[in-house]
Amino acid sequence: MEAIPNGTVRTLCVPGVPMLALPGAERPRLFIPAGRGRDRWRASSLYPASRTTARVYRLFLRLRATIWPGDISILPVEASLLSAFVAGAVPGVEIAAIIVGTAGPGRKFTVALWDAAGTLVGFLKYGETVVARSRIRNEFKMLGEIPEGVGPRAIKFGPLGEGLALLATPIEGQHLPACLPPNRLILPFQKSLQEHPPPVCVDRHPWIRALLEGTDGEMAPPLKWVEALSRRTWGVVFQHGDFAPWNLLGGRDGSLRAVDWEHGTTDGFPHTDLAYYIIQVGALICRWKPERALGWGVRYLSSQPALGLSPAEAEALVRLTAWHAYQQGLEDQDPPDLPIQSWRRALWGTA
Repeated sequence: MEAIPNGTVRTLCVPGVPMLALPGAERPRLFIPAGRGRDRWRASSLYPASRTTARVYRLFLRLRATIWPGDISILPVEASLLSAFVAGAVPGVEIAAIIVGTAGPGRKFTVALWDAAGTLVGFLKYGETVVARSRIRNEFKMLGEIPEGVGPRAIKFGPLGEGLALLATPIEGQHLPACLPPNRLILPFQKSLQEHPPPVCVDRHPWIRALLEGTDGEMAPPLKWVEALSRRTWGVVFQHGDFAPWNLLGGRDGSLRAVDWEHGTTDGFPHTDLAYYIIQVGALICRWKPERALGWGVRYLSSQPALGLSPAEAEALVRLTAWHAYQQGLEDQDPPDLPIQSWRRALWGTA
């Protein structure tokens, strides 16, 4: 487990507020304020959990943290770089909870910010590594270009301590259930990421061209899957790039918004976000084998009248999306033998 320097956590703390690590100091996933019980209960809701067993474990941690918090992991700081960064942008921040990103070269930290009244006033994303900084820059760009109402808006972007930070407006709501078929809100949301330039043939589409130009030799995707999409033109769309239930929040008004646009692009290919959703849930939640995920994805995508995809086009999209996700993992310096990377390669190569 990669160690987290106390200096990094202290950079993201509010002055005078001691912090607790969940599930513990040795392998923290979340830092929460150690003050009032209601603050611990509220902040501990951010502990990441998608599968049923993980949600049960999260409930146990929340109850334990609220009733018996245990030892303080991080002592209060007298001065706060975080407070200086958000001052004037989101005034009155008194409580912060720090979500620890996945270990590795691209590790990022996400900080939820509340005011004294318990109102969520912003989210701050922070990274220190080269990969993390690159992703945060891309997210800042995307938040300035995506259509109104599909995601947060950037409030402030710039250096913070030893890293780079992006402060964005909060989005409240409930994460979508991590299940297949996708929630009914998914297809209307995808439609809202409308085409911006005119449709183009597949060999001129920027997403396809980037996919082919970014690989070579035996690492290049077989052209037959590109050729399967060549019988018509395709729009250039806004693409989230990490479209999964844990990045989607449904509001009480029936709206749906997406967070974490760090892998996004304005040159996306239609329906690849939906294919990615199926791949991620199939692999990480349903624990399907790659061939089952491929078959299910093809049947689902080709059966949706709103998408208008043939089975051959649906298969090409699932395979190309799996390959793109694998290449994206390599860019983030994920080892090729990481289980999810091996799974994506296997999906690509299934007969």
